[in-house]
Order: sequence, then C-alpha cells, then structure tokens
Amino acid sequence: GDVSQVQCGSGNVHAVCIGSFGDTPVIRTRPAPSGLKNLLRHSALAQYLFSQLRIKPDRLAAKLNLWDRGGAEPEGNKPHAADSPRALEDRRVWRLFLERVAALSPRQVVFVFDADRYAIYDGQPRNPDWARKAGRDGAAAAGYAVVDLEPVFRGYYARTGRTLDVAPNDGHWNAAAVSMITREVASKLR
Repeated sequence: GDVSQVQCGSGNVHAVCIGSFGDTPVIRTRPAPSGLKNLLRHSALAQYLFSQLRIKPDRLAAKLNLWDRGGAEPEGNKPHAADSPRALEDRRVWRLFLERVAALSPRQVVFVFDADRYAIYDGQPRNPDWARKAGRDGAAAAGYAVVDLEPVFRGYYARTGRTLDVAPNDGHWNAAAVSMITREVASKLR
C-alpha cells in the first residue's frame, strides 16, 4: 500500500521518501525507465492485455516462473511476516506519520483504509498487510476514527457481484464505492 510506497527504494517513489537511515524525509527520484518499459507503455497490445483483459504482469511472471532465476520472487510481490524487516519498517513509517498529524484533533480526522479489491473480486482472503494493520491500530490507539472498507466492500460485492472500480483499467473508486465510503465516514463524524 501507500506506506510501503513512501519508503525509499520501494520503486514507487519519485519525490519525498522515508528511508531506514533516519526519521527525516528526503527527496529521491527514480531512474529513467528502460527502453522496453517505454515500449510497453506505448503499446496498444500491452495496454489492452493489462487494462481490458486484466492480465496482471506479476501473476503472469509467477506462472511462467520468471522469478525463478536463482532468486526469490521480488519482496514487493509477496506477503511478509509480522516481524520481518519490511513489517517493522512499515510500522515505523506509520509512527512517524501519526506523530506529524498529532496536532490535529481526532474530531477533525477520519482514517479510511481501502479493501484489497482484487482479492475480493478473485474470491480470496486479504493477504496479511502489516502496514495497514499498523496504521489502523495506531490511528485508533491515538483516538482517531477509523473506517475499514474491507467488510463493507466484501459485503457489497457478495450481494451485487459488481466491482467498485471506475473501469477495468482504472482502480479508482466508482460512484457506488464513494457513496458507501461517504456513509461510513459520516457515521464516524456524528
């Protein structure tokens, strides 16, 4: 999730990030994409496969054993243990974030935690996400209201079979999702 993505070296940062070297955010930029990545970004076939047919490159690579080149699957593609270095770092990032928002009254803030919508659509349980758990538990312990969308979205999908994304190639929340989130947040502000 977002917590893992703000960590320096995650491959998702192109601005401010937090590293294991201290608690002060720094600015890092990503190297330019490779020629192959640029080609795939502009390929109509690749866009069709990934957005319309919902082929997931990481799952395809795993099925084709592309990760088995004398090493393990990339760290970002697999669940990690609660006491792993990554889980510990995720908790540290949440601690830093909650320290910085401590000036805001808990009556002013509602933390909303998205569901693992792809797991819902695939009929799978949510993978352990220690960053999400650390954030949810930390925010609640600090007195902030917390909305966990996992049970809300699972219930909706079980009842309707409808996804909560804008489009197959756009994972932003659609109108139905926003409506449910609005109700959940409003209930915490009463």
